[in-house]
Amino acid sequence: MRRLSLFLVLGLVIISLVGCGEIKTQEKATTDNNKVAVEDSEKAKESKGATTEKVGLVLKSEKLHNSDNQPPEKSVLVKTQEEIIKDIDQAKLTEAKKTLHEIHMYFEGGFIFESENWIKKLSDPESPGWVFWERTGIIEIPGYTEKVDNQKDGDTYIEWLEDVKQAFTDERLRDDINTAQELIRYAVDNHDIKGLWYAHQVLHDLDYWILNYPIHFPKGKPAPPDWKGVDTYFGVTKTLEGSYPSKIEKLLQD
Repeated sequence: MRRLSLFLVLGLVIISLVGCGEIKTQEKATTDNNKVAVEDSEKAKESKGATTEKVGLVLKSEKLHNSDNQPPEKSVLVKTQEEIIKDIDQAKLTEAKKTLHEIHMYFEGGFIFESENWIKKLSDPESPGWVFWERTGIIEIPGYTEKVDNQKDGDTYIEWLEDVKQAFTDERLRDDINTAQELIRYAVDNHDIKGLWYAHQVLHDLDYWILNYPIHFPKGKPAPPDWKGVDTYFGVTKTLEGSYPSKIEKLLQD
């Protein structure tokens, strides 16, 4: 009887130890799984960060005019401008310069003014805000906007740029305007705000460093939304650089 009791006690101890071992094994497995999950998550974050770093495009209004490129010498800018505007009807030239500047200011305001806030409204490809780039007229989106009369969309900017292009014969300038148009079309068709971001760069250089160089703001005329951008040179025109920057070429190819 005492032997039987001893065997029972030993059996219970063994079962208890085995059970503890199983629990510890399960806990270790769970811990290992959790560790792997965390590591995978961290790797995913690192991978995402690397991709962002590789693209090198951070959409923030304060970064809109970030550029380390130095503009060409004044003599080059003046000579290029003279080549482009020679033999151009003065009335057409004045209108083209004015229109290009206004389009540039629309884009600048869109990225800088909080009331427009393109970055917030258009960074998501699924954002209802893209409807305003796809059509004009009365638009009402429940939960997003009340009924509004949209006066301009992506096609509007493209048509205005076409009017500017028709005033000139210089193929370099016409190619640059084509690039701006294609970037806008790319953005609208793909709901990709990068197209608008890069289009702004082309418009900026065409406005400040080519057609309206040297830039000035007559008394009574509004200054640009961001004064810090006046001296920025992106170096993204065929007119001044001889070829398109690789990032714009890649964007159009993609």
